Amino acid sequence: MVSPWFEARRDQYQDALLQLSMDGDWDAWIAFFAQGVAASAAESQDKVERLVGLQGELRSKVQSAGKRGVAERFAADLVGRPYLTQREVSQRYGLSKQGASNAIRTLLDLGILELSGMHALGNARVYAAPAVIEIVSS
Repeated sequence: MVSPWFEARRDQYQDALLQLSMDGDWDAWIAFFAQGVAASAAESQDKVERLVGLQGELRSKVQSAGKRGVAERFAADLVGRPYLTQREVSQRYGLSKQGASNAIRTLLDLGILELSGMHALGNARVYAAPAVIEIVSS
């Protein structure tokens, strides 16, 4: 994926490349590119910090509902994997099909998960963590 900073400055980027090819002024090109890399790094750092904050919020929301154990870990783990199926939850946490269903239902009831509308292989339902997806997609 191209950095949003570079994408927003596509014309400048192309002009800077053209200018480099015409006059060989590497200093100007490197300065422009370094500015983009720094902005991209700052955007990435912001996303990571927001995800870490969200992870704590999700864990707290589960704890406040009186849930512990798998539901708490599952909510926190959504930051790294915001889309999943019941089978994946079962395998990841060593749960029976019913146990995975219960964990998913808990997070659905708390508004942490929602049914995504997508289907995995075998027509399995895919669940999504919209708060995580919003941060990652921004």
